[in-house]
Amino acid sequence: MQFLSKKECPHLLAQLGEECWYTAKSIGEEQPFCSIAWVQGRVVTVQNIKEHQLLRVTAVLSTKEEDLVEHLMETASLREAGACHFSVRELEGFLLAQAECYEPLGSESLGEQIKMLFRRLEFALSEC
Repeated sequence: MQFLSKKECPHLLAQLGEECWYTAKSIGEEQPFCSIAWVQGRVVTVQNIKEHQLLRVTAVLSTKEEDLVEHLMETASLREAGACHFSVRELEGFLLAQAECYEPLGSESLGEQIKMLFRRLEFALSEC
């Protein structure tokens, strides 16, 4: 499986940022907050949604691997019960495999939760 880098999809962060802003505005957030960055080859997003923060770790892949990635993410979703959710979608011609969870706004465990999402996403994508 070939993961894409920041150099291969330079406009992806801007598109994800625009999505976050649009989501915040559509739910009525007066002061939306969203942070998006490449971290260790993955896209990490933190977004305020009402009294929670949505944490998301995303692996960017070629759409040629769509069937395999969809299967892996579906398997992970069935295996993992709890607060972590897995999904896969296409954006800007790229395939995004995502692990996400919600945390209460102001939670002090954001760093640990993001590390947990990294581990779970890597485990889900390594099962081929």
